Amino acid sequence: MASRVLPLVFMGSPVLRAAAKPIPKSVFASGEIARLAGDMFATMESSNAVGLAAPQIGETLRMFVMDAPYERAKRKAKKCDEDGATPSIRRVVCNPRVVQASSDEEFGLEGCLSIPGLLAFVPRSHQISVRFHDEHGKEEEMDLEGFPARVFLHELDHLDGVLMTERIRTTRHLLMDSEIETFFEALEQDAPAKNAVYGKVATQVLL
Repeated sequence: MASRVLPLVFMGSPVLRAAAKPIPKSVFASGEIARLAGDMFATMESSNAVGLAAPQIGETLRMFVMDAPYERAKRKAKKCDEDGATPSIRRVVCNPRVVQASSDEEFGLEGCLSIPGLLAFVPRSHQISVRFHDEHGKEEEMDLEGFPARVFLHELDHLDGVLMTERIRTTRHLLMDSEIETFFEALEQDAPAKNAVYGKVATQVLL
């Protein structure tokens, strides 16, 4: 059966505020999770996103999919492998948990399919160690850092009913997607002045 692009759920829906339910071991054997993962990847890719959590399609399951580049594409250059594709971590993540997280945080620019048009500078741990089950119920352990760690933590928040807007330090760290180029141009022209307003954001997001 071909994978389907599913309708998204947007901010304001109660499902995005609820804690998702763990997936029982018995469910994996049915193939239901693998089929749902295929639909979630199709939905994610149709929007050029790097992650999608089950609550974002109305499913209260502790599950998300991700396809996160090891190094996020810069605005002026993109690192690719020999085949022209950006190396990434592509996983189906079920019943995830973070077993260790670094104390050092980095600000990074995040978007969310459930909050279209809005971007946020969010502080996240730079390195994490995680455990989860894949779509077949097999347990996996991974060490993630940088952008893949950010994607994992963003999607994990969705499973706990938390949106990126609740992670920001100040509303000055919110901006509209339509203004992103204007923002970076202004930041590059007057970084010292902007640093006084945006703190670490100014030094960490200049690409």
